[in-house]
Parts: sequence; structure tokens; C-alpha cells
Amino acid sequence: MDFTSPKILVPAILFALLSPGMLLSLPSLKLASGQTSIQSVVIHALVLGLVYWGLVKAGLFKTTLTQADLIVPIVLFILLSPGVLLSLPSLKFASGTTSVPAVAIHTFVFVLLFAILRSRFPQYY
Repeated sequence: MDFTSPKILVPAILFALLSPGMLLSLPSLKLASGQTSIQSVVIHALVLGLVYWGLVKAGLFKTTLTQADLIVPIVLFILLSPGVLLSLPSLKFASGTTSVPAVAIHTFVFVLLFAILRSRFPQYY
């Protein structure tokens, strides 16, 4: 598994930067609030998809995107965002809060899961 591929690394960096409550929380425009919600996570997931697509279309990466390259990171972002279903390392369920350690751990899980999916189902990528 190649964890440094732009198709894994770029969505992972965007996952960390766009995690609601860390830098900015949309739609409320709260800065570094540490709070998250399903609405906020869905909006941030769509922003992740748009930014990722825009970066590739702008020619910053010499790669093409399939539908799975956009849809899978968006779905994983929604499912793995800290505070939505589970918040690691504190093992809080649907807490609605996030922190730097939680984002780091969830980003690591995102990278592992996305890399495993890409290696197990190469026909979709």
C-alpha cells in the first residue's frame, strides 16, 4: 500500500484541515470552536470533495479522478469525523466535540481505511 500517493495523501490532508471545529466550522463560521454537528460535517465533506476536485483539475497533481476517488473520501469524511459517531482517543459516542488529538487519530484511521479500500478494490480506482 502506498500511503504517499496523491490520491490518498491529499484527501488525508484535507480531512485534517477541514475537520469541523478545528480551524473553522461551517455554516456557523465559528473559529476553532471544538464543536461539530452532522450538518457541519456534511458541508465540510462537500467542501473536501470540491477542493480535491479543484486541485486535480487545476493540474497540481498529474492524475485523473474517478467517481470513487471523490465519493469514497467524502463518505469516509462523514463517517470518520471526530464527534459524529465516535471520538477517539476518549471513546465518546456522538459527543459533538473534537480536539487536535482526535483529529490526528481520525486522520490516521482515514488514511489506513482509504488505502486498504484502494488496494482491495483497484478496479474502481
